Amino acid sequence: MPPPFGVRLFEGVEDSPKDVDTVVEPDITVVCDHSKLDDQGCKGAPDLVIEILSLSTQRHDRLTKLNLYQRAGVGEYWIVNPEDRTVQVMLLEKGLYRVADICTAQDVIKVNSLEGCYLELEKVFR
Repeated sequence: MPPPFGVRLFEGVEDSPKDVDTVVEPDITVVCDHSKLDDQGCKGAPDLVIEILSLSTQRHDRLTKLNLYQRAGVGEYWIVNPEDRTVQVMLLEKGLYRVADICTAQDVIKVNSLEGCYLELEKVFR
């Protein structure tokens, strides 16, 4: 879906989208469970969220959104820094994120949420 793509992280089964007060709009969202998708975006935690840092969003992405995604159970969270051409990969383990990898533009990065999927970061950071 084209942006904006709303993710209603904490929407319960009985809730409607208008009842939810926590909606985020990640830069890139991967949702493998199609039942989570509707006309308003995603209901619940996506499988992978990617945020691309800018000076104005850096603090929000590294603190606020990280904590929201962790609490909601987003299994994989990437923070892309175009300035230094790195990707920080965080995986959710026992309810907490751990840094699984920090990749540079020369690396091939594994998309943990998608079996057999890898990205050549050199092509991403052109």
